[in-house]
Amino acid sequence: MRGFLADEHIPLSTIQGLRSAGHYVLSIREDHQSMSDHLILELAEREELVVITNDRDFGDLIFNEKKAFTAGLIYCRLTNVSPTKICELILYHIDEFGVEFSGQFTVISNDRFRQRVL
Repeated sequence: MRGFLADEHIPLSTIQGLRSAGHYVLSIREDHQSMSDHLILELAEREELVVITNDRDFGDLIFNEKKAFTAGLIYCRLTNVSPTKICELILYHIDEFGVEFSGQFTVISNDRFRQRVL
């Protein structure tokens, strides 16, 4: 995994936290505002970046519309959590379990973590 691509609605605290932990993070909010979901997936694929999003449309694109995509995606289904929670959970799974996000469709919710090969 080369790094992450944070979708537009991912909190800045997540982006900053991942960067502080030594991860490369390209931010749609900072660098490519209002980029379409299709273009985000193409950019992530080209740059080998794992997308972090809370937008369920990406799952529809990949699985229902059969958009070719293998880089990796983390879909955050978290409710009523602090803005830093996304970063904490991603780092926890990397540091404690050695989880690999590349090539996986990962769903992180308040009480569950699951992955599916892309």
